[in-house]
Amino acid sequence: MLGALVTLNKKMDDLNKNQIILLALLISFVSSVATSIMTYSLLVEAPPTVTQTINRVVERTVETVVPQQTRDVVTREVTVVVQEEDLVIGAIAKNESSTIRIFNNSSVGKTFSGLGLLIDTDGTVVTGNLNVAGGDPNTFFDALLPDGSTVRLNYLRNSENFSFFGLDLPAKELEQVMKPTVLGNSDNLQLGQTVISMRGEEKTAVSIGRIISFVRSPEDNKDSKFTSVETDIPLWSNGGPVLNLKGELVGVHVGVEKIFVPSNILGLEKIS
Repeated sequence: MLGALVTLNKKMDDLNKNQIILLALLISFVSSVATSIMTYSLLVEAPPTVTQTINRVVERTVETVVPQQTRDVVTREVTVVVQEEDLVIGAIAKNESSTIRIFNNSSVGKTFSGLGLLIDTDGTVVTGNLNVAGGDPNTFFDALLPDGSTVRLNYLRNSENFSFFGLDLPAKELEQVMKPTVLGNSDNLQLGQTVISMRGEEKTAVSIGRIISFVRSPEDNKDSKFTSVETDIPLWSNGGPVLNLKGELVGVHVGVEKIFVPSNILGLEKIS
């Protein structure tokens, strides 16, 4: 044994620096492997209480080196798939509190005139043109609000396509039962785009369709791309809102089947 050590010592004297480092690494590697094998063998034969104690020591060591908060932070990328059905439901919900039902009270009796939409916080309501100025002077209009209550509508004026009314309701009470609809930019509408139409005298009904054409004549207002839009929606109510999938008002039905007047025209006629 002593002779082998002397021989090894003489051979190491012949090694250069790099060879000595490589030899040291080899010895370290072999020692690590041998230690791992021995440790595994001892743990396999050790009683359960010993292995449990070792596991606790390892867990506490990890908790000390790596804080709990750091170990618990996991970044995950989640893909959210939004269905068209969800968008439709959301759009309707946004506008139910903006929609009223308008009833004409005249010498003939009470009749349903159509839907109306609250378009500002001042209580201004718009519906399709009801030709109020040329009708029965004894006519007055009531509004059935979303909460089921009824209030009088004060006639403001007619425009080419619309009739404008004011809700006879204090501002604070109005805020509690209604909120204005959000006007979208109808110039951004595209052929084939999905639109939602709301209608109904006694309860809200919904139709979902697509834009199939845009209409514009040479004498139409040059401030808008088009003055009417055709859809494949067969059922409608006068004054019924037409919404995009964001829940924005992009048009209003005004008395022609499958046709609505875009919201940008409504904006122009409101301020004219």
